[in-house]
Amino acid sequence: QLKDRISIHNLAVESEIEDNILRNNIDWYALNDSTGYSSIKSRSVFSESVNTLLPKLKVDFLPSEIFLTDTVWQLDPFVANIDSTNIAIENFVLHNNNQNIVIDGNISKDSTESLTVRVNNIDLANIQKYFSKSKSIKGIFNCGVNVSRIYSQPVFLANAAISNFEYKNQLIGNLALVSSWDRVNSEIDSKLEITNNNRRSLSANGSFNPFTKALDYIVKADSLPLKLLETVISDQFSNFKGTTTATIKIGGTTQKILMDGVAKVSNGNIMIDYTQTNYTVNDVIYFKSDTIQFKNMAFTDVNKNTGHLDGILVHDNFSNMLYD
Repeated sequence: QLKDRISIHNLAVESEIEDNILRNNIDWYALNDSTGYSSIKSRSVFSESVNTLLPKLKVDFLPSEIFLTDTVWQLDPFVANIDSTNIAIENFVLHNNNQNIVIDGNISKDSTESLTVRVNNIDLANIQKYFSKSKSIKGIFNCGVNVSRIYSQPVFLANAAISNFEYKNQLIGNLALVSSWDRVNSEIDSKLEITNNNRRSLSANGSFNPFTKALDYIVKADSLPLKLLETVISDQFSNFKGTTTATIKIGGTTQKILMDGVAKVSNGNIMIDYTQTNYTVNDVIYFKSDTIQFKNMAFTDVNKNTGHLDGILVHDNFSNMLYD
């Protein structure tokens, strides 16, 4: 089970092998009351390989059905060919009405080979049911991912979009991510934008080196909802409201993100979880390396009491925050 939301009950595997042919049926139920039936059927043929002492394998998957997100998804017939480290997938399609996942291509030590995954019209609200009790995310997700060099230094190139993205009942807008491979610098160039009512509230441009894990991005925000901070800050602070306008440079690595820049907070609200007290803020916050700095920042509590804050928050990728 996954957080008590993804479950397998009464799993049954039926196999028959004869003349180098393996027939497999895998059946299970998603729910304990024997509802949510799923079944995957396949026929595998073993034959001699010229590349290795191990046999090569051709697997024909037959029409099957899988119970996901409270509905039945259909798995169309597709073929997987396995020969040592080479895996070729042809015409994998898993679909439910207009939602579908399509996989085609090769996993290989040959760096010119790639696997393509396309995800179309996925309702995020349904997907979230398996990972959280809250209904905090809404939107329609589309994505195309190209994967290569899986056995050495994996490279993932993605073009993705979320239309009408909502987070905790606040409309954020339409998200669009575009990435490409920089052959000269061996980096992934990418651009992320959020637009709402034809106004761009966020743009992030830069590159990621998959070998060194180095980040080099410039992020610009224009009246971006602060509610999004709750996706990265879950320790000590909550109930973010208001907007921010900022220009921030992101560097470092994925293990240690470094940020430099200034963010102007407008009509901001933040709750200190320890005291369960809300404060309103209309001021500037400074980012320096792995710190968030407050320089005589004005704030007001719910009783209209005012104060000023000087100090530094040291963080480790927005976790393990220490206040000085």
